[in-house]
Amino acid sequence: MFTIFCPQCDKRHLVGTRRIVRFENTSDGPRAQVKCLQGHLVTTDFGRNQKKPGAEPAPSPGHRGRTDDDCTEAA
Repeated sequence: MFTIFCPQCDKRHLVGTRRIVRFENTSDGPRAQVKCLQGHLVTTDFGRNQKKPGAEPAPSPGHRGRTDDDCTEAA
């Protein structure tokens, strides 16, 4: 199972492989056309360079929620 974002529904759906209508390998990585739960056709890229909507990088261990810019090395 994996999640897709349907712009027509304006929400994410958790779907299984049976929802895949078309699958192809491209030079940018795998791409699939998937039907959302309402039946809309959504193109989903699974490539390495795919940016996930709303995904923020997690802070490094020991930063306790601060960013690298907030942390300075003590002299």
